[in-house]
Amino acid sequence: MTTLNPSEATSLALNTLTSQISNILLMPDGPAKAAIGSFESLLTANLTMISEAANAHIDEFNGLIDQLEARDGELLTQAALVSELRQQVAEAEQRIVAARQEGAIGLEAKAEELYKAQRALNDVQTKYSALQYSARQLERQLADLNAMDPAGMKRRIKEKNELLEGQRTAIAKHKSNEAAYRAEVLKLERRISELLGVINDQDRELERRHTVIMELESARAAKLVWHKHLANTYQGEDGTLWNVYLVDHGLKSNLPYLINDLNWKLHAMKSDGSGCSVMLSQWMNPIYPTPYGAGAPDDMTQDIFAFMQEALEQSHPHLQPRTEWAKTVSIHECGLPPRTIKPLEEAGIDTLYKVMSHQGNKLDKVKGIGEKLVGQIVYACELKVKLWEEQFVASKQEEQHQEAA
Repeated sequence: MTTLNPSEATSLALNTLTSQISNILLMPDGPAKAAIGSFESLLTANLTMISEAANAHIDEFNGLIDQLEARDGELLTQAALVSELRQQVAEAEQRIVAARQEGAIGLEAKAEELYKAQRALNDVQTKYSALQYSARQLERQLADLNAMDPAGMKRRIKEKNELLEGQRTAIAKHKSNEAAYRAEVLKLERRISELLGVINDQDRELERRHTVIMELESARAAKLVWHKHLANTYQGEDGTLWNVYLVDHGLKSNLPYLINDLNWKLHAMKSDGSGCSVMLSQWMNPIYPTPYGAGAPDDMTQDIFAFMQEALEQSHPHLQPRTEWAKTVSIHECGLPPRTIKPLEEAGIDTLYKVMSHQGNKLDKVKGIGEKLVGQIVYACELKVKLWEEQFVASKQEEQHQEAA
């Protein structure tokens, strides 16, 4: 049963009553009086129809108001979550700064101790080398005295031996001190490594939280653009109502001509509960999976296109200018042979944009072009696109350099 809006119901009632009055005026007196008697019931029925149409329209309006209030509540909840995460990140940054300051003070103290230990170690090594040299000198002198073997030299030889023994004892003591210094140096190095590990862990946690905030900011920005363009209900040619929803988690596909790096996606749903996710092309046009998107309203498709232009302006700034450029490039400029260009033009595919945007559905249906030739056509056009992208990146870098200057 089709529900009339108040305007349609009023128009229908007016036409019905006007027609009845015209008929009564044309009747003789007897039938006219009888018709006038039944006119009151006809008038009542039409007034009832107008009232029911007005009530149905009011109920539908109230339902839309409830949906809007629910969407506002969701948006406020997301904003509160983002604020909470920002506060957590700020607290984490404060803790990291404090930890770095503490670690820096500890590192300076340990570095000073390490420097002192290193100097002591160097002194020990210097003394050790000097003692070794003295010991060798004494050994040579002792050898010379033994070779001379005079009777009066025995006492001095004994003294030299005692001195040599004392030096050997000192050498052993310095070796022990050197081992202790080395152990202290290793201990300090391990402590420094532990502090650096803690700082690195905190940096990674901060990066993870920052990533979460960026994803929420991206989803919130897309939600605002959705409210601007797609918070509507659309009617198809068969009377079916359509809605487009923005949901979390982007589409993942192995098709290179689709946008596969978003953290949100669009889902089109009919009033009967059926629907499909809307795939977004790298060439700035929505794609409905067959047959689930059949009968999608044209005005809904236009609103999705407007949503894509604004939502992707920040995350994929090159797509829109690339699309506009590709619409101006003839397929004659893409390095294709004439025998390949002819069937494309006969099928209405005469620009680089049409080749790239139709590669997923229409290109392989062109008469005279097989699957292998489709791959060659797309490859040649991709080379043309890659050259434009390199020039686009270079121009953006030049603009950034000029702004910096």
